[in-house]
Amino acid sequence: MLKNIVNFYLTGHARRRVKEIRDTYSRPLRLQEKALFSILDKARYTEFGREYGFKSIKSIDAYRKRVPLFQYEDMRTWIAKAIKGGVNVTWPGRIWNFALTSGTTSGDKYIPVSKDSIAISKKAALDCLSFYLSESGDRRILNGKFLFLGGSTSLKQLKKGAFAGDLSGIISRAVPLMFKSIYEPGREIAHIPDWEEKISKIAQKDVDEDIRGLSGVPSWLIVFFGKLLEEAGKRSGNRVKTVAEVWPDLSLLVHGGVSFSPYRELLREVIGKDVYYLEIYPASEAFMAIQDKKEGPGMLLMLDYENFYEFVPEEEINNDHPARLTVAEVEKNKNYAIIITNNSGLYSYVLGDTVKFVDLDPLRLTVTGRIKNFLSAFGEHLIVKDADDAISYACKMTDSKIEDYTVAPLFRKDLSRLPCHQWLIEFIREPSDAKGFIRYLDKRLREGNADYDAHRGRDISVGLPEVIKLRKGAFYDWMKSEGKLGGQHKVPRLQNDRSIAEKLIAEGPR
Repeated sequence: MLKNIVNFYLTGHARRRVKEIRDTYSRPLRLQEKALFSILDKARYTEFGREYGFKSIKSIDAYRKRVPLFQYEDMRTWIAKAIKGGVNVTWPGRIWNFALTSGTTSGDKYIPVSKDSIAISKKAALDCLSFYLSESGDRRILNGKFLFLGGSTSLKQLKKGAFAGDLSGIISRAVPLMFKSIYEPGREIAHIPDWEEKISKIAQKDVDEDIRGLSGVPSWLIVFFGKLLEEAGKRSGNRVKTVAEVWPDLSLLVHGGVSFSPYRELLREVIGKDVYYLEIYPASEAFMAIQDKKEGPGMLLMLDYENFYEFVPEEEINNDHPARLTVAEVEKNKNYAIIITNNSGLYSYVLGDTVKFVDLDPLRLTVTGRIKNFLSAFGEHLIVKDADDAISYACKMTDSKIEDYTVAPLFRKDLSRLPCHQWLIEFIREPSDAKGFIRYLDKRLREGNADYDAHRGRDISVGLPEVIKLRKGAFYDWMKSEGKLGGQHKVPRLQNDRSIAEKLIAEGPR
């Protein structure tokens, strides 16, 4: 009975919600003005709101002039005060949860997660399902269960009763009662902090469940699938080769966090059948975009999630007074640093991601990399999207598949040899032509990046890439040693130093 009620509700909601989005998203600036002034109105009596005069801000232009861009370091004092129990600091009331992330030179980051933000995450989950139902017409998915391969719901207690942990773990703790009957792996297993123990328990519990929808980071899904097939083999006494043999009705895979292109063919092979791949853009600071169409690139920028977006041309992000563009001012195929004002008390916050719009009506974007995660040791300014495209192309052309990769500059002690990019790759299936793989990498990089092409021209300043084949499990072991297994953790793709590369090589290439 409960399942029938849930199915009826979800089907009706999906139809109404998709229509609402199609009807309203053609006026993006109107929705964004509404989002900004809703945030400012709610926060006008907070300490931050009083300091920056939210009460008297009457336009987007006035907001941009009044509130400067904030890096995490600029917000640290405000956030620390909220962690210590401060009320009405940057957002009304008390913030109890903080998403714990890493990657800054100053250590861990604690991103405030308000109750309002958690409510938006629930809305986003329903929107993902709504887009899937609208595009696929598949109502049968509602007869099975959904597995969320997220971070642990076990949170670390901070000062004055606040908690910190993986964002996906924080969100998983708030699964609505009516959806608990279709949610996996269940609260008890979701609470397990140890990643290896957790995926083993999920495999044991869910190998016999009717899983029809699945969500996770592609690199961790692959690791989990290995455990699942191993467990299925133990149960049956026979070798189980594909996920489809375990979950024959699996039809939806929601993914995000890393580019999907290097993993697409591998997942198709491991799953053993075609499923619907739906990409999402959930940062610790806000849920921002969802793939609303099965065909075509890009994710729909969600304009009614109580986020106000600004976009700074990537080349201006370090300027004293960069251009801060609204959704009505952006251009296609240009790289922007994304700035967010949200309903957890972050204002004009430099997220660190770079995006590129592939459509303007409606606004669809792709994530192209990180402001600090690019490779420009020789002036080539390589971004993550360039690297992902190149390795996907090289794999396709040489019938190879990868588990993971990272790239670092290689400076030669022998000055008669040109420096180059060193690609450290863990292959699942090695290239049919190793030298050809390198040539294809180089070819696609030169086609997609004019700066790289200029430095590679006539082999004057940068040589052909070099590939180091890593042993099986190298990246997993490195992530484990860094305390970054599971959740939203991912291998950094591009580095301007050799700190990661040297650790991986020290463990021994193949």
